[in-house]
Amino acid sequence: YVEKSDYFFLATPNIKYTEIDFENVNYLTKERYEESPEIMLEIDDILLAKDGSTLGTVNIVKYLPSKGTVNSSIAVLRFNKKYFNKYVFYQIKSNYLQNIINLKKDGAGVPHLFQKDINNFAILSPEYNTQIAIVNFLDGKTAKIDKKIELLQSKKKKYQELRKTLINEAVTKGLDKNVELKESGVKWIGKIPKHWDCSAIKRVTTIPVTDGPHETPELVDNGIPFISAESIKNNKIDFNKKRGFISLEEHERFCKKYKPKKGDIYMIKSGATTGNVAFVETDEEFSIWSPLAVIRVNPKLLEVKFTFYFMLSQRFFESVQLSWSMGTQQNIGMNVISNLLLTIPPKSEQSSIANYLDEKTNKIDAVITTIDKSIAALKELRKTLIN
Repeated sequence: YVEKSDYFFLATPNIKYTEIDFENVNYLTKERYEESPEIMLEIDDILLAKDGSTLGTVNIVKYLPSKGTVNSSIAVLRFNKKYFNKYVFYQIKSNYLQNIINLKKDGAGVPHLFQKDINNFAILSPEYNTQIAIVNFLDGKTAKIDKKIELLQSKKKKYQELRKTLINEAVTKGLDKNVELKESGVKWIGKIPKHWDCSAIKRVTTIPVTDGPHETPELVDNGIPFISAESIKNNKIDFNKKRGFISLEEHERFCKKYKPKKGDIYMIKSGATTGNVAFVETDEEFSIWSPLAVIRVNPKLLEVKFTFYFMLSQRFFESVQLSWSMGTQQNIGMNVISNLLLTIPPKSEQSSIANYLDEKTNKIDAVITTIDKSIAALKELRKTLIN
C-alpha cells in the first residue's frame, strides 16, 4: 500500500448495494498495479465479492475515476462477445445464481468462494438481442425502484435526525422553552436550566459501574441466554442475536459478579459500537459478557428512563468519544464511564421529560418502521423483477 498514487484498488467494503465506492479506497504503486494485467479494471467489468460476510455481493463498473484493480477477495468477471456483461450482472444478482453461490461457499471461519466454482457456474444464455432487451427492461424498472428507495432512505434519515434533536434538547434544556439558562461548566453539555445540576454517574448509582465476566463461557444447546455487544440493537436487547446459551450452574456463578435486573442500562464499552446503550425491559434470567458495562441508577435520585434518554443523546455520545482510548479498536474503561457527567433536573421534571420522549420517539419509531417495511418491499420487488 502507498498513501496516494494514480492507482487505486478495491476491497469488498467498496462493493455496495447499488454503486461501487471509489472514494474510500487504498492505493498501490504503478509496478504493483502492472503485475496483474488480468485484473486491471475496465468499464462493464463485473465485480463479485468472494470472501467474508459480504460474499455474493455483486456490482458492475459503470465508470473509472482513474486506473484501478482489486484485492484477492474480489473476482473480476469479463465476458466474450456472446454475452452482454450487464445481462450476466443481473443474472448473478438473481436467486438462481445467489443460491448456487450459497451452496458452493466454503470455509469454517471466513466464508470463501473458489474461483474454480465461479468458472463452472452455468449461465442461462438467450440470444444476444434478448439479453439487451432484458437489460433495458431491468435498467428502467430498477432505476425507478432505486430512486424510491433513495427517497425513503433520505426521509428515514430526517426522522432519525429529528429523534436525536428532540432527545438532545429535552435532556439538556428541558421542556420549558422560556426557562432561564446557565452555563453547565461542561463544554459538551453547554447551557442547562438554572435550577438543574450535573453529576458524575458514580454518584447516582446503587452499585459501582461493572461489567460481565471476562472469561469465555462454555456454550450449551439450551439454557440461560448469554448476550454480548452484538445483542444491543436499536437501544434494546435483541435476544435473537445472543451468543448462545450457558448452563444454570455457569449463570449462577456469573451472577456472583453481576445479576441482570429490570431497569439496568447497558453500554457497549469496546469494539466498533462502543457507546451504544440499551435498557433492560425484562425480568427473565440471562447473563452478559465483558464488553457490556452496567449502570444501575438509584431511583431515589434519578428516573431510570430519563438517565437512559440522556445516555442516548448525541451530547453524551460525544463525551464517550472524547473519553475512549484507541488500541486495535476503541474502548472505554469502567472508571472513565463512572466519571462521565449527567444532567440532574428536579425529579418531577425528569418524569415529564421521560414521558414526553417516550411519546415522541414511539411515534417517530413507528414512522421509521413503516419506512423500513416500504424499503424492504421495494427491494423484494426489485429481486422479483430480476428473478
